[in-house]
Formats: sequence, structure tokens, C-alpha cells
Amino acid sequence: MKMADLGKVRDVARRHLALRAVAIVAALGGLVAPAGRNVGPAAASAGVTYYVDSVLGNDAYAGTSPDGPWRTLAPVQRLALGPGSKVLLRRGSEWAGKLTVSSSGVAGAPIVLGTYGRAGAPPRIHTGGCVDLLGSHIVVEGIHTDSCTWSGIAVSGSNNVVRDSVSSGNVAGIYVRPGATGNRIIANTLQHNNRMSVLTATPSGDDSGAWGVLLRGDFTEVAHNLITGSDAFSYDWVRDGAAVEVYGGRSNQIHHNRAIDNNMFSELGDARAAGNVFAYNLVVSRLERGGFLTTRGANSRYGPVLGTELSNNSVLLQGALSEGVVCHAGCDPQILRMRNNVIQAVRKVGYADAPFDDGNGIYYGGRIQFTPGPGSRVAPPQFTDPAAGNLRLLPTSPGVDAGDPSAVRFGVDLDGRPVPADGNGDGIPVVDIGAYELG
Repeated sequence: MKMADLGKVRDVARRHLALRAVAIVAALGGLVAPAGRNVGPAAASAGVTYYVDSVLGNDAYAGTSPDGPWRTLAPVQRLALGPGSKVLLRRGSEWAGKLTVSSSGVAGAPIVLGTYGRAGAPPRIHTGGCVDLLGSHIVVEGIHTDSCTWSGIAVSGSNNVVRDSVSSGNVAGIYVRPGATGNRIIANTLQHNNRMSVLTATPSGDDSGAWGVLLRGDFTEVAHNLITGSDAFSYDWVRDGAAVEVYGGRSNQIHHNRAIDNNMFSELGDARAAGNVFAYNLVVSRLERGGFLTTRGANSRYGPVLGTELSNNSVLLQGALSEGVVCHAGCDPQILRMRNNVIQAVRKVGYADAPFDDGNGIYYGGRIQFTPGPGSRVAPPQFTDPAAGNLRLLPTSPGVDAGDPSAVRFGVDLDGRPVPADGNGDGIPVVDIGAYELG
């Protein structure tokens, strides 16, 4: 027997012994209480780790050891967690319902909702309120939220982190509430969040939903995520949904994400929204009505949305009715600034009802219903393998060493390569156009 297998056998044996001990206590009529029995709401405790296992756990355990985990989420709900405390869910476990974390950690000692166990799928919370973060300085990592009532993970407070998690089958994969600030959504997989929260049979303009991320808070970082399948039927819009929807949120940074087959990459609305940055994102869609970004000016009841910046994004939309950028209801340079983007779409590369601030872009495919700015050109971008979604530029691309250096927002490209590089070999490093740097 291999050492790893022996370890597994010992682990199972310990669990069965613990279960048998509880059964004996129950048979004795509870005359002897199990050591560390959970008897009610726990006082705030700092640095304590709790374990939950939906298969072999028991809520009569203390929950403070992987050999004596709780079975349900109910004991966790009764905890007043202190800074540095952890709630670890065993891989392969699942629960229906809701897990609310209302306590707060502190900088350097967050509360952690994570996982334990070497084997099995990520622990799954489903068909309920799922995960609700009401406090601050909370870290969620490695959790799967699925088919929840509304959002997979809802975020309030400040300085919370959701990372390396999966959210699927929700109205919103991750929802950042109004008033939330300084939160981070990092390296998650947000897939097929394709349900509508409002779906009125009579067209009235109120259908909404199917969001990978919904941002209503401020100063959120949304980075290094894979977002797919944010798309749903709508009576109002035929299809609706977005990888990252911004409604009223401001000063958010959405960068280095990969978005595949979403209805839109982003739509922005509400006059409060301002100063949002989209940089080094890859956007590829085969959907008939796929789009990149929609924003609006003061003549819209959902505007004006001021100060949106698009820089170094690579976009390929292959649907027959696909459109890249739409800026309407009073577009102007205060509404939209674009630099160093590659946008290829079938129906329209872009539309604006008035000039905005554009420069150093490559645009190709359908109609271009805006005036390209200085350094922008209409030309094939020369992607390496567009059929496979590889939008890295060939050495002969007009985008190599052709970007605007003043627009670079981050020091690395989508592959993590330093920016700028000397892509054309002339000895002078200049930023490339698009999300990838050649050189």
C-alpha cells in the first residue's frame, strides 16, 4: 500500500471512530457530553479554525478539528468569528441554503472561508442565498456557489477578497452591493450565470440579469477571472447579460480577464457610475448578438456615465449581429476614452452619436460608425489563430509597437509579460495594441 493510500485509510478510520463515539453517547441518553460539544452561539474568537464536512461531520462535535467536523452550516451561522478565524469546508461536500459571514477581520488577519481535504470537487453551496459577506476583511477561496436564489456570492463591507472560486447558474455570479468599497474579485471561474431576475412578458425595458459580476460598489478590482456564458433570453432585448455589469459603481478596475461567449462584456448605467477602467481583457464571442461595451450620455435615463476608459483590450466578435463599442444618448470625450484596443466585429465595430476620445486602435470587420482618432487605423489585426480564440498578434501585425505609452495602466500584459517590449526589434520598446505584448 502506498503511503498516500495508508494516510487515507487512517483518516477514514479516525472519522468512523469519532462517529461511533457520538453514537455511544446518544445510546447512553446523553449522560456524558462529547468533548467540546457545541451548545449554542459561540463567543467571538480570534484565530480559531472550524471544519465542516457534509458527509462525515456531526453538529455535536466541537468543529475545531478535521477529525471532528460539523455536518451542516448551522453551527457556523451561530459563530461570532474573530480576526484570523477560518471556516474550512471539506472538498466533495455540498449544502443547500445560505452561509452568512457578518463578522469582520482586520488587515493582516482576515476571516477566511476556505477548503480542506486533498481530494474531491470544490465544496458546493447551492439553491439558497448561498454566500453573503456582510463584514469586512473576509477572504473566500475555493468555494463553488451554484443555482442560488439570486447571487452566488454577495459582497458588502470593504477589503473583502473572493478568489479561486466557481460561481454558476445564478442571476449574478458575484454581486458587489452599493456602499461596498475596496473589494477584490480575483482568479475565479464565473460560468453560465444565465438567469434573469426580471423577465416581464410584456416588453417594458425592465428585463435584467445574467451577469458574471454585477458592480454597484466602488474601487473594486476584478482581475484574472474566466467569465463565460453570461447570456439569457429577454423579452425586451432578445438576449441580455454581461460578463461584468456596472450599475452605479465607480472607480472600479476590470483588467486581465478572459471573457468567452457572453452576451456583452460590459454595460454601464446610472449617473453615479464614473471612472471605471477596462484594460488588458480578452473578449471573444461566437454568439449572434455578442458585444463588447455599451455606455451612455446625459440624454439617457441611465446616464450620463462619465470617465469610462478602455485600454489594451483584444476583442473578436464573430456573430452575425455582433457590435463592438456603443456610446449613445450624448457620447462625448468625457463619457468615453479609448486607447490601444483591437476590436473586430461582424455587424458593427462601433457606434457613437458624437465624437469621443479615441486613439491608437485597430478596427476591422463591420461598419465603423465613429471617427477613429490619431494613430487608429482600419486594418486586419493579424491575430495568431482567431478560430481558436488566440488573439496574440503576429509579428507582421500593424499593432506591434504602435500603442500610446501614456495609456498603459498596468505593467504586464494578459500573459504576464512586461510592458512595453521591443516587438519589432528596432531597439526601442513601445507598447503594442491589444491585450498581448509581442517581444
